[in-house]
Amino acid sequence: MNYFKTILAAAVLVLLFTPPGRAGENCAMSGGKCRDVCSRSEVPETGAFEDCGEKQDCCVARTDEQVQCCIFSFDPKASGALNCTPPVQGACVKGSPSPAPCAKVIFCK
Repeated sequence: MNYFKTILAAAVLVLLFTPPGRAGENCAMSGGKCRDVCSRSEVPETGAFEDCGEKQDCCVARTDEQVQCCIFSFDPKASGALNCTPPVQGACVKGSPSPAPCAKVIFCK
């Protein structure tokens, strides 16, 4: 019985002192860099990046392909016309850029 109490106490201590896991994305793994302001050759990537500061953007290199559609979510449940929008002045204010027209992107149908 004493052995069981020791194991139970150890398990409780491990649970109390284990930090909770963080859910989020990593900017560096997305090929970006955390910056206060993105340069002209970069665009801010959407998402919650755990390696960036609170007011920083994850800046990724601007692609040479012209942006024709901005996609808000890649979750199949969010698919539909409201999931996509045309770019503003060739860039996505919100969402991820796509070189394909919105009418041809599966997440926009």
